[in-house]
Amino acid sequence: MEYPEKTPFDALKYLTGECNYGGRVTDDKDRRCLETILKGIYCEDIISNENYSLSPSGTYKAPPHGEYESYIEAIKKLPLISNPEAFGFHENAAITKDQGETNATFEAILSTLQSSGGGDDGNAAAIINKLADSILADIGQTFDVKTAEKKHPILYLQSLNTVLT
Repeated sequence: MEYPEKTPFDALKYLTGECNYGGRVTDDKDRRCLETILKGIYCEDIISNENYSLSPSGTYKAPPHGEYESYIEAIKKLPLISNPEAFGFHENAAITKDQGETNATFEAILSTLQSSGGGDDGNAAAIINKLADSILADIGQTFDVKTAEKKHPILYLQSLNTVLT
């Protein structure tokens, strides 16, 4: 109220970072990360620049000022499944997440199979191989890796090759 001509970004950062998340973020490195993220959100550019992006691809950006329905429409345009960049991660983070989910799935399957006492010989590798073969049969034909690498290059490897050459 004291400065009506200026958006109180410092107060907003304090309210979000300290009041809302203050007791939940206790690690000093996590707090620094939170403060850095908030500096990118609560800044003058987000208001003055209508193309201000919150992510490298530009998928995530602040909607332009408008009526209530315009915000709802902007939200509907966001991807249904959030990309890793929405959380500040590299796109390869999805690979790590998918591998973890796959491992957790197989561990859950094995834990239920081991306790079932069924007719299998209990060989975990054989059970996983049988399940993997079943999944591969459902997937169908394999894809051309070289074509996929050209179409979807891995940015990390490109930058690594640049450094090495």
